[in-house]
Amino acid sequence: MVVLETRNLKLAKGRSSAGQIPLPIQGEELLGSLISVMEYETGIADIAVNDALEFLILKEFADWFGVRPRELDQGMLKKIRNSASAPGNQGDRRTLDALVSMDIWGKDKKKITVDEAAHSLRLATQELRRAKTYLFHQAKCVRSVTSFILEDLATNKKKSVFVPVEDFEEFTKWGKDIWTYWRDLSSMDLKNRLMVSNFWLNFIDSFKLEDEVLISHYNSTIQNKLKDFISPSNYESLFEQELSKAEAVVKLGQSPVSRDFDLKINDIKLETKIAGRQVLLIFGLNNWSSEKIAEAQFGLAFALSEDVDFSKLDVSVSSDSSQVNEIRVSLLKPNSPDILAKLAEKSLKYLGS
Repeated sequence: MVVLETRNLKLAKGRSSAGQIPLPIQGEELLGSLISVMEYETGIADIAVNDALEFLILKEFADWFGVRPRELDQGMLKKIRNSASAPGNQGDRRTLDALVSMDIWGKDKKKITVDEAAHSLRLATQELRRAKTYLFHQAKCVRSVTSFILEDLATNKKKSVFVPVEDFEEFTKWGKDIWTYWRDLSSMDLKNRLMVSNFWLNFIDSFKLEDEVLISHYNSTIQNKLKDFISPSNYESLFEQELSKAEAVVKLGQSPVSRDFDLKINDIKLETKIAGRQVLLIFGLNNWSSEKIAEAQFGLAFALSEDVDFSKLDVSVSSDSSQVNEIRVSLLKPNSPDILAKLAEKSLKYLGS
């Protein structure tokens, strides 16, 4: 079933809502719950880093132009933020390209040049860029352990970890058993193996038991680590302030916390967010008019409804008036990742045609 709607979407939280996992729980379900917890805690920090990045970018523009340029709308601000947070030479190029796309340079000889502006932005955001890189790597490392257990571990060995976990002692042992299987049987190289091991063990050690519920304190682990990348002055005056806002927003359910993936096909940007059982595909459509997006929204909904592979999925296709360059497809996570990949591929082909 495909539903067409135009409203704001909120992602549902699973059993591991707000960093809590009730015991007892089956080992296989626990793996999924741990990923949800990691994404929840990481997501809050990521929101704070993103907001801090935008604050610095707006401050730079205010210093250059006195007021916020009309061309620096919310979509452009997000584009510059994403490019400024990208590492390496590619990030340098993306930042410059984003700024060049704004028709504000060279009109006043007293203003900064676009090349100087790109360099200044990269310097101003370098601490937060390192923080974003850390958040990405720790999440990737934790996921690599659970993915190995779920996808690569032999069936006879899975039986020993897909068992009921009833108390904190069993959870601690279970977490180390998972790590031992991954350490001994995965094919990852030594350098990355040490990094993944540290992230996984720190993650498992961040849990405490309160009233038969595993409570994650991974947010404290993340925040303490971010102090290695963000200077004390910026951490206290900028990041902590944005972190408090992000935590308040998430607790009110006003913003989804999830993992983000980026894919660009024919200038269409696909961002996938997964929170618990809810999946949200966001198709970024740069330079599309509201009329073209509305037409594509209806057409995509019809195309998905005609495909027998998606007939058993509860899919909605929506647009948001506050995000005019997006079409969103939401659904409950299917049993097979192949179905999700096929749905994303069909949507991309339709929108790109």
